[in-house]
Amino acid sequence: MPRPFSTDFILEPEKETTWQTGWLLSGYTFTKRDDGWLLTLKCTSRKGVRKVAFIHANTVLDCYQLWYSAMVSNSFTLKWRDDKYNS
Repeated sequence: MPRPFSTDFILEPEKETTWQTGWLLSGYTFTKRDDGWLLTLKCTSRKGVRKVAFIHANTVLDCYQLWYSAMVSNSFTLKWRDDKYNS
């Protein structure tokens, strides 16, 4: 189980994500699926390249916990891909 959230991450996940990745978090969405929730994270790199990562979990809270864990530890990392839907 990932460690508990920090208050900063709950209130402003953009800052923690930018601090850890060096990319600007441009948005995130939750989508309800039959087998849980899908969290889609969208960032823009310093060179202007849009990146996307996905987290799937049973609950929205689990998605947040995995996102937080990826930002503050080396035990869980996100696989960032080029956003094929960027305009």
